[in-house]
Amino acid sequence: AYLELHVLSGLELAIDSFSVNFFRVMDVKEALAGWNVLQAMLRHISAKLSRPLLPLGCACGASILYLIELSLRPDVEGGFSFILQNLWCLPPNCFFLYTLMRAAAVTEKA
Repeated sequence: AYLELHVLSGLELAIDSFSVNFFRVMDVKEALAGWNVLQAMLRHISAKLSRPLLPLGCACGASILYLIELSLRPDVEGGFSFILQNLWCLPPNCFFLYTLMRAAAVTEKA
């Protein structure tokens, strides 16, 4: 997810750079050619990034389901010790959701 996050940040910067260059130069013909290249790059990279994000999302979902299952079992002791023992699933899930948020931001800009 860390690598995907950096790739998504780079894509967002590429879209911003295209927009700035378009408003600076104001050449529609050049901008159309540049947009076609950028759009092809976005499609190619999004196709490559969609494969590793699916297992990552499944793993994060499974960790949340595991946490819910543990919290509903009557033989598991609850309280502060339960929270500390199962706090490991919070950072990966937050990181995955942040990565999805950045991917949505790239999609919104394009």
